[in-house]
Amino acid sequence: NDSETTRLVEERRIQKEAAQARIKGEEYTKCKAVEQRVQKEAEQARIAVEEEEHLQKQAEEARIAAEQRVQRIAEEERLQKEVDEARIAAEEGAKRIVEKKRLEKEAEEARIVEEERLQKEAEEARIVAEEKAKLVAEE
Repeated sequence: NDSETTRLVEERRIQKEAAQARIKGEEYTKCKAVEQRVQKEAEQARIAVEEEEHLQKQAEEARIAAEQRVQRIAEEERLQKEVDEARIAAEEGAKRIVEKKRLEKEAEEARIVEEERLQKEAEEARIVAEEKAKLVAEE
């Protein structure tokens, strides 16, 4: 009877230890599952951070490209303005040259007309003087 009691006590102790081991095993399994879930979430968070950093880098590159484009457009507009101003100045210079040549031509024509008029007056004065000289000589 003593051996039966000892055996029953021993059997219960073993069953109790087995139950405790099973509980510890379940807890270990749960902990492992939680650990794996936490690791998975950490990996997803790391990937999300990398994606966010990549997107921020792309956004910064796009911002820089946009700024450079704005600067390029501003420079092109500035250069176009300079070209337009130079073209206008050249056109005005050409107009001044044409006007100067026109005025020089008019002045030359006026000089020739005046010279011819003076020659004609001188010729007429010479003829009048000769006629007067003849009249004086005849008297």
